Amino acid sequence: MKPNAIAIGQEWSAVFARLVLGYVVALPFIVPQAARHLGAPYTMAITMQSPITGPLELVHDLGDGFAERPFATVPLHPSAEPHEYRLELPPGRYRRFRIDPGTTRGRYTITRAAILAPDESVRTAVPLDALVPLSQISVVERSDDRLVVEAPPGSTDPQLLYTPQVPVVIPAHVLNPVVPAPFMIAILWLCGLGVVRVIEMALHGFQFGPALTRAAAACERHPRRAVAVMAVVATIVSTYPVLLLGRSLFTPNIGAVPMLYGDAPFTPGSTDRLYEDPRGSDVWAAILQDVPHSIVQRDALAQGEIPLWNRHNAAGRPLWGQGLAFLLDPLHWLTLVTPNVALGSDLKFVAHRLVFALGVGLVALVTTGAVAPAMIAASAAPFAGVYAFRLNHPGIFVLTYAPWILLGWFRLAAATDARQRARAALFLAVSSALLLCAANPKDAAITLPGLALAGTIAVLASRGSWRDRGRRLFAAGLAGVAVILVTAPHWLIFL
Repeated sequence: MKPNAIAIGQEWSAVFARLVLGYVVALPFIVPQAARHLGAPYTMAITMQSPITGPLELVHDLGDGFAERPFATVPLHPSAEPHEYRLELPPGRYRRFRIDPGTTRGRYTITRAAILAPDESVRTAVPLDALVPLSQISVVERSDDRLVVEAPPGSTDPQLLYTPQVPVVIPAHVLNPVVPAPFMIAILWLCGLGVVRVIEMALHGFQFGPALTRAAAACERHPRRAVAVMAVVATIVSTYPVLLLGRSLFTPNIGAVPMLYGDAPFTPGSTDRLYEDPRGSDVWAAILQDVPHSIVQRDALAQGEIPLWNRHNAAGRPLWGQGLAFLLDPLHWLTLVTPNVALGSDLKFVAHRLVFALGVGLVALVTTGAVAPAMIAASAAPFAGVYAFRLNHPGIFVLTYAPWILLGWFRLAAATDARQRARAALFLAVSSALLLCAANPKDAAITLPGLALAGTIAVLASRGSWRDRGRRLFAAGLAGVAVILVTAPHWLIFL
């Protein structure tokens, strides 16, 4: 290539890099601008006074019964004065609405309910006398300007029913012509480019090239360390509210989980009345099951007992036999040795995410042979959407050791002698046993055969003669037998 062509190519590369960096800088401002361009949604506006915190949920019926989950949820603000809540209505033809005020006992006063159009006009006024009790709630007072209802002690899902005389039709979103999104996005992008240029001028004279070259060379010399560093950094960034801001995944205020008390604050000594919307995630399992299980295990181990039995459930039930004790998972011991069981549970979830990220990065390193894609994979793994969706549910533990099992299969596929096959088989057996003991039984029962199928395909597609491939599969079979025997105390009691 001619020198002029090289120079032109370098100039265009620099321009492209500036455009990308400018877009990244402007992205936090571009997203809300684009959302405004989509137009405001239709909403159900409910003016209500609530003495307690919790979720206010709106459940719809499109003609085939109420949906399993609410399509809109907002947190209640406990106060002596009414507060207006807006619950978004997606497009559809609604035959009935179910309003769930909170998840615990309490007296609620509703002074207004209406379906509003995007321009704030009333699309459908909801008469207060059209709101009728459906479950776990009764009317205390009803008039033209207010409705007082009460959920008795022990209530977990009080419900009001609204059936309009004719189905309510919510049209699809239309673009907002008042907000010129393309023009504004272009302006924001230019502002981002300006910020990048200012940073360039401020750092003028600093030689990035040699520094980047040295960093790249260090990553090439130590690829595993580079992957590990990216996994640690990405895990810290993805879990910074827990690690740096004192937040917890194991608080009953997420989803208003009733503990000792039926309303907030839910535990003795707590003054926290805030409510966090779990956005459809199952957060009750961890708080009502896993944390108590860890406490039972801590008490048993402190008394020199193996935690096989849970004497606090009914008249006593098997603990180990449920397959949910996780005692054989080394990361679970963070919940047992940490002074605070909630803190230990948070650290356990962070550790699981870190091990998963490291495994994904090493699998990418083995399959591609290049450190750059491996570092990218390791940095992206902690941000997998399943972590946001499952939040604190133990079901995500099935991911942790899955890439390590694949890594064992890939090492076995590349083995060329008996020593390498033995080491790969041992690695495969240990990682498979860890997944079986760390995950829910049903999740592990699905994941392990899937990984075994993928690994078998990798071995069959590996280099070497069919005799070599047969030896590798035989080593994998021995590893599987070892897993079954070693983990028998875990799965045999469950069966």
